[in-house]
Amino acid sequence: MPSPHWARVAVILVGIEAAECAIATPWQLSFFNVLAAGHGDRIVNDSNVDWGQGLIALRREMKSRGIEQVQLAYHGSLDPAEYGISYRPYLGGRPDTSRGWLAVSSYYYVGLPQRMVTSGGETPFQALDVGPLRSLAPVARPARCMYLFRLR
Repeated sequence: MPSPHWARVAVILVGIEAAECAIATPWQLSFFNVLAAGHGDRIVNDSNVDWGQGLIALRREMKSRGIEQVQLAYHGSLDPAEYGISYRPYLGGRPDTSRGWLAVSSYYYVGLPQRMVTSGGETPFQALDVGPLRSLAPVARPARCMYLFRLR
């Protein structure tokens, strides 16, 4: 039979894990354990991180900040306009600072290649050059699977 000491340790660890899961709500899909140190999307990333909740959260963030349109690099199988997001596709490189805002899926931010679904159809298969963004701090992380940057 385990000692009472180990039982207490187990209860504490279960409590820590329960608290960590509660903090992740409602974005459990893009949740990474605290051991990932806030960089889980750089350790493992795929379509399993964002099944559309990123667009829902981005739309909410845009509304709360009064953002009418963003430059957007979204990894998903649906045109973001169907979520009510007004955007211009961002295909990498130096962003257009006159547009003011840029949102990038964590999938593209970490350098993974894919086609992008836009209102004009799919883009060619590509990895985006997000190097110019590395020096910018995101102002928000909608659903923890998107990076939102203010460019002005």
